[in-house]
Amino acid sequence: RGGRGGRHAAVVRRVRVGEAIGLVDGVGTRCTSGVVATSKDTVTCDVAQRRREAAPTPRVTLVQALAKGDRGELAVELATEVGVDEIFPWSAARCVVQWSGERGDKALERWRSTAREAGKQSRRAWFPGIHPAATTTDIAAPPGHLRLLHDGAPHPFSSAAPRRRPGSVGGRDRVAPMPPPPAKRRAARRPSCRLILPRRGCSS
Repeated sequence: RGGRGGRHAAVVRRVRVGEAIGLVDGVGTRCTSGVVATSKDTVTCDVAQRRREAAPTPRVTLVQALAKGDRGELAVELATEVGVDEIFPWSAARCVVQWSGERGDKALERWRSTAREAGKQSRRAWFPGIHPAATTTDIAAPPGHLRLLHDGAPHPFSSAAPRRRPGSVGGRDRVAPMPPPPAKRRAARRPSCRLILPRRGCSS
């Protein structure tokens, strides 16, 4: 491959002819390959094995509020490393940062690029999807389990693991880092919404 990925492999990682490397496309395909040629910005591989990996279930979606500086991109990187499947940039009413116009398009592309690179570093076959910025109403609307992380919640994050019946498939879990403003909190009140508290040392 060429482009940025090929240049990184050839110049930064310095892969050599005969070396075995793994390739992924971010949508479930994983390949075992051998390097047959390299140049300044291109690495040519011979694919020895190709396989499809099923998408992970249940799906976990992170709702990440827009933040100043590079903190949003850091959140995307960490979420990708721990296995989050989808990320919604949350344009909450109290956010100082708002995405609009060309600035919003560039910020969204930075999040998507961060997710791709973190997915490669984590050797994931499936990279998380980064959606356009969403409002609180948008976040509360889709079906599934919505879990709001708050420092005053009575339940630990480990108690929020989705319970599936034997033989069931699919499912989606969404995690929001903080509750929405009081005036809009009613939109998220439904049986599948639970307020939980992340605690250090808890497994999820």
